[in-house]
Amino acid sequence: MKNIYILCCLFLIIACETERLPSNPPQILLFDFNGIKPVSIDINHVTKTISIILPYQTSLSTLVPQIETETGTTIIPASGIAQNFDKEVYYTLTKDKQKVIYTIKVSLCNQPKPSISEVKSDSTEAGFDFEVIGKNFGKFSLDIQAFLIDNTGKETLLKHQLIDSTQIRLTTSIEQEKGWYQVKLKVKNQETISTSKIWITYPAPQLTSLEKINLLNSDTLWLKGKYLDQNIYQYQLFLSKTDKSYFIDLSAFNNNKFGFILSKDVTIGKYVVQIYNKTLKQFSREENFQLEIYNSYQPFIKEIFNLKEAYKPNEKVVFKTLNFDKLEIRFFQVSLQGNNKTYLQNGIYDISKQTLSIELPNNIQAGNYSVSLSLISSNNKTNYSFNTDLQLTVKD
Repeated sequence: MKNIYILCCLFLIIACETERLPSNPPQILLFDFNGIKPVSIDINHVTKTISIILPYQTSLSTLVPQIETETGTTIIPASGIAQNFDKEVYYTLTKDKQKVIYTIKVSLCNQPKPSISEVKSDSTEAGFDFEVIGKNFGKFSLDIQAFLIDNTGKETLLKHQLIDSTQIRLTTSIEQEKGWYQVKLKVKNQETISTSKIWITYPAPQLTSLEKINLLNSDTLWLKGKYLDQNIYQYQLFLSKTDKSYFIDLSAFNNNKFGFILSKDVTIGKYVVQIYNKTLKQFSREENFQLEIYNSYQPFIKEIFNLKEAYKPNEKVVFKTLNFDKLEIRFFQVSLQGNNKTYLQNGIYDISKQTLSIELPNNIQAGNYSVSLSLISSNNKTNYSFNTDLQLTVKD
């Protein structure tokens, strides 16, 4: 009986001690993200930290974690609630009046080495774009530098536009020398060089000015432009309108101006003017240069006799004429067109001197005026009209 009593006491003592033993602290058993496979996860229960590495370019701002804990453990914030893991996130676990805090640190893999699988063009003209295809170009254009590398290893920095992580549009300089080039890309501290090359050609001609825009089909058209090297390449003038087009060979070069003789075979009308590099088969791309060609056998005026720097109201202006005697004309109407107003003045034709004179209106406003003419027959119908490149200035 005494032994039984002793055993009972021992049992009660052990039971009481067992109740007083603390339970294990709550732990995070598993930490994962919806739809994303981590590269690595390290759960340290001693330091209460979880370090996770996710694939490169993963957005950390709205990740949804899936967290497993022991039964009876509460966790705040709860599993399944999106968090911004661009910074450390803290989770508080509570069980049996024990509370611990886990720190979650999420980082991304380093930028992988970019690669170029394709340069989409075999050749392009200096000043134009081309694209490269590959992978691991990143998400931010500012992280990227692009270069052309020539056969000597010389690098030329290019402008670029990141289309997506697999495509970049590169823009060559108009001054880029022609030749074969490889493409080099640097993304952060990683770089790659294309195995294929691209041929950069000399830029197409660029038309900058026409000396005159109203000529006879016997005159010489003088023009200026850029990327015109007559020592290396052959050039032609290209005139085009709806029903006609002409290639005209270069006839003269003087003071950086190119001259083209307009044959009398060129029909009258308005033409778009372009320059054609015959050697490289390149057209200039400007279409805003237009030329009006008139029949050389019809009336025309090319200059103002004794042109003055400026005229005054009521002053006489005399024009030298051409072929005015070819038509039976009663009235010669001169149009003076300024920025704000147009004046119509009847001219007096002197057949002996082959000149046409007008008197400027007494109320003409100061300014610059362009000159055009209408030749009117005896029945008051316009028989012939033409524009000129003549300009005169009126001052008060």
